Amino acid sequence: MTEKLYYKNQYLKENKSKILEIIDDGNYSLIILDKTIFSPGGGGEDCDLGFIDRHKIIDVFEENSKIYHKIKNPISKELKEGNIVNTRLDWERRFKNIQRHCAEHILAGVFYNTWRGENVGFHMGDEYMTIDIRFPDDIDIEEISKIAEFRANEVIWQNIDISTHHYDTIEEVNKLNLRKKSIVSEDIRVVKIGSHDQVSCCGSHPKKTGEVGFIKIYKAEKRKNSYRFYFDSGENAVNRIHSDFKILNDVNIKLSSKTEDILDRIKLKEEETESYKSELINLKKTILTEKLKNEIDSKRIILEEDILTPKDIMRLSSTIEEYKNEIIISFKKMNSIIIYSKDNEAYLEKLKDIDFKGGGKKILSLRFKDSTDFNKAISKITI
Repeated sequence: MTEKLYYKNQYLKENKSKILEIIDDGNYSLIILDKTIFSPGGGGEDCDLGFIDRHKIIDVFEENSKIYHKIKNPISKELKEGNIVNTRLDWERRFKNIQRHCAEHILAGVFYNTWRGENVGFHMGDEYMTIDIRFPDDIDIEEISKIAEFRANEVIWQNIDISTHHYDTIEEVNKLNLRKKSIVSEDIRVVKIGSHDQVSCCGSHPKKTGEVGFIKIYKAEKRKNSYRFYFDSGENAVNRIHSDFKILNDVNIKLSSKTEDILDRIKLKEEETESYKSELINLKKTILTEKLKNEIDSKRIILEEDILTPKDIMRLSSTIEEYKNEIIISFKKMNSIIIYSKDNEAYLEKLKDIDFKGGGKKILSLRFKDSTDFNKAISKITI
């Protein structure tokens, strides 16, 4: 069995290990070492990465109590069973992992200690983490998010010691005041954050809460039987805040506003936009009406349109339906045709050999794949 150095010293970045076994897996090799600094992950945490000599590790996983280090083939002659190799950890990835995993413990502890919220799901993604909490009572999600974030950061500011303890049996663990029942029944590892939190966990953690740096809850939403909180910690959270503030500052510049006035300014812009839309619709209606009036004496009105779009016409459908004429409007640039007729089925029959998308009841809105099909359709329906 491989000795798990990552449990004994999570800050160990390099180590010499002996190769116990090499398994050829096609394009890859799986290497088992006598001791490893690489964690296979667990509890929502990604595995560690790094190097075995000059070979890059692309995955680490545990299966049947064996820890496998996956590297691409071909491997060098130096990598042989029984040889001593140098292992080097991707420390930036490790530190980010232990920051983020500990942040989840801290936040879950706050939800449990304050509102008896139960952690029923956790995911660690590249852009953010999510934690799903089931509360015994109805909550104000916005208020709880603010309180939880502040109290979680208080735990960080207090720089509380984090300790790990191993227990052989579930009976021993059941005597502890755990936040969540252990799903492991033997060789159980319990992570304790002072008096704030205590739970079984196979992941990596820092020595003190201060190393988490900072926790930021981005947003929260109601799920079916729980609430999902989107958050992150450490460098990820700081970078996200920098990015968000840059966007906010750019928007302020665009709107010539201050942050405290931005919502009012956006509302004003929305009202102006709606006013312009209304004016534009009225203008388009006038254009369409004038064109139809010019052909009012024709039993069938045929228009070639290059100002209005099919979407405009559909929005002005009530204007078209005021006429008793048959109306055909073609849009050459868009390979589209709109037909208004009491016998739309007759027109569809004429077009049965041509591929098109769309349809309708009172008004047909048809789109053709190219100009060839469009021109065929025009010739068939305007005969």
